[in-house]
Amino acid sequence: MKILHLEDNAHDAELVREILAEEWPDCRVTVVAGQREYVAALQAGTHDLIISDFTLVRFDGTSALKLAHEHAPGIPFIFVSGTIGEERAIEAVHAGASDYVIKDRMQRLTTAIRRALRESEERRSRQQAEAALRESNERFQLVARATNDAVWDWNLLTDDMWWNESHSILFRYPPNPAGSTGAAWIARIHPADRTRVHDGIKQAIARGLTTWTDEYRYGRADGSYADVLDRGYVLRDATGHPYRILGSIQDITAQKLALAAVTRERDFSDAVLNSLPGIFYLFDEQGKFIRWNSRFSQVSGYTDSEITHMSPLDFFAGKEKDFIQGRIGEVFSKGLSDAEANFVTKQLEHIPYFFTGSLIMIDGRRCLIGVGTDITEKRKLQEQFLRAQRLEGIGMLAAGIAHDLNNVLTPILMAGPMLRVRATDPLDQRLLQTLEHSAERGAALVRQILAFAHGTTGEPRLMQVKLLARDIIEVIEGTFPKSIKLKQDFSSDTWPIRANPTQIHQVLLNLCVNARDAMPRGGQLRLRTSNRRLEAAQARAIPGARPGPYVTIEVSDSGTGISPEALKHIWEPFFTTKEAGKGTGLGLSTVRGIVESHQGFIELETAPDRGTTFSINIPAAEADASADAVVPAPFLPRGDGQLLLLVDDESTNRDVTHATLARYGYRVLAAGSGTEAVSLFIPRSDEIRLLITDLHMPNLDGASLTRILQRIKPGLKVLAISGLTSGPAGSETEKPEQFANDYLPKPFKPETLLLKVHRLIQPPA
Repeated sequence: MKILHLEDNAHDAELVREILAEEWPDCRVTVVAGQREYVAALQAGTHDLIISDFTLVRFDGTSALKLAHEHAPGIPFIFVSGTIGEERAIEAVHAGASDYVIKDRMQRLTTAIRRALRESEERRSRQQAEAALRESNERFQLVARATNDAVWDWNLLTDDMWWNESHSILFRYPPNPAGSTGAAWIARIHPADRTRVHDGIKQAIARGLTTWTDEYRYGRADGSYADVLDRGYVLRDATGHPYRILGSIQDITAQKLALAAVTRERDFSDAVLNSLPGIFYLFDEQGKFIRWNSRFSQVSGYTDSEITHMSPLDFFAGKEKDFIQGRIGEVFSKGLSDAEANFVTKQLEHIPYFFTGSLIMIDGRRCLIGVGTDITEKRKLQEQFLRAQRLEGIGMLAAGIAHDLNNVLTPILMAGPMLRVRATDPLDQRLLQTLEHSAERGAALVRQILAFAHGTTGEPRLMQVKLLARDIIEVIEGTFPKSIKLKQDFSSDTWPIRANPTQIHQVLLNLCVNARDAMPRGGQLRLRTSNRRLEAAQARAIPGARPGPYVTIEVSDSGTGISPEALKHIWEPFFTTKEAGKGTGLGLSTVRGIVESHQGFIELETAPDRGTTFSINIPAAEADASADAVVPAPFLPRGDGQLLLLVDDESTNRDVTHATLARYGYRVLAAGSGTEAVSLFIPRSDEIRLLITDLHMPNLDGASLTRILQRIKPGLKVLAISGLTSGPAGSETEKPEQFANDYLPKPFKPETLLLKVHRLIQPPA
């Protein structure tokens, strides 16, 4: 606020300044003492209020008031004086002063100023309103004559309504008919719009608004309706009471029809674009977006207003930004192009997309129009296809080596127990036991490779993890470098699990070997078991987890950790970060397959140079007295001189099997091929009680041999053996159950062979 203070007493001027500063800190006071300064300040015309002493040395207050009226009319004027009397004060007010304050009562100054400013503002507003009303009336008269709109004047006090000539031209009514009223106008409005329009006018009046606008359907004289835009201006008297509304009606029927056609076309094109499965985009050569579909906004995460100010390159990152820039240039130079790139969203998610672009002309502008298709699933299918090819290669490799490995292991498993019976030296006993144990481990690993390749699992049983862990600890202590310190933390009350011991053994061994390789300079390897129960909410937050009890086996190391890039691939078969010859890449993929086949899940914590912890979670099973119980050695039945025909093209397998059967009381005819077996069988078919034949032999396989011999001797019992698979052979015609009474996969132990032979040749009880 700016105040002009006419005062020749410096003390009084300072007193007024202090009062004003206390009440209005931002107030700016200009103090003048003489007439010349006073007039100059008035002519500057920048003050909101004038304060003047009544009696000055070279000037007087009455003259100051007259000069204020002359040079600054309408500015509030207040006398502050110690000499003005009551009579003179009243005369001053009558002469145009806003108020007067006696210097002995300076506390009234702020009140007087507020009242003077308020009255000045009210006076100014009233004058402006009156001026506006005059101007409006003049404008109204001009518009009413010149406009093509239907101009109306509604007297709210009498309800009379006046219309200009355009009203009759537009809506075919008689020119300004007698008896035209506001009620008659309201009655011509379409019934569906009437209440809304009438209520809108009443609300505008009640809320003190000066303008009112609405669109509605207005009846013509012929009974049809026109779409109109109606605008009204409310006139009020000095008390604010409305007494008149001036307005004009514009016929917008043609515009509405055109807009409806455009809207239908726009809605149709929007529906088409929004139904596209991909993102749609249209932008000009300067990269300004012209149009896009809702899918574009949804995928990008940006609002329409944000996209308006973005360029196509804003949705790409790194080198792909330059790549896309080149493809866009290709469209504008050659007319067509496409590209595969990652579409970067507002949340910085990179989504693989296939983009197309074509050159079109819109209103003389060269523009690019195109669509983008999410190829995430396509990429996944490609990865799955490549993974399936790798797994198929594993299966072929596994099937190829299984037969040979199992044939190598069978003699060891068969001969070991027989030699152990004869061995008397304790050291020899332990060595033979180690030999058997290693052969069993080798057989289990072969089965595991086949299980991984074929997606099958072994036979689970109830077991205690801590007992299995002891075996792992023996391997670690006996083979790992001394620079690796082993720490054990096995919970004494760990729950049992139902699992395949060989598979769980392989899981732990693989993880421990990986931990060892991650600590080439030594470190700490920790094995820990614990119980864990997951609630439904917890399980939902962990991929692959289900609610319930779990046994957790942790394998932790203090090694190099796993890099973020390697983390993306660690579960893929054949992926390895180890040097050539030090890793196959099958370890972790096998671990994952085994854990998932047990309905479990894996958790991983790792960071470069901060070590790695694998947490294997296997569902807990109900405790059972049989879990890991010591099973007594089975009773091995002996034969009673029965004659058996043994056929196997592997001489080592044939010899050790022959020796085992002979040792336990059977007579054996051994053949190295199917042809030799036929020649041995024919002369002694009546004596032979059982055919034991390998499935896969050159020239004449086990299935064909069986059919030949069973034609000679119907009902001949057959025990099929094979080192190719851990179950029935691959093709439909080779399945043992179609021609054999029982099946025995290689490698096998003496007790397994003897029990099966005994069951087949014993007459039913």
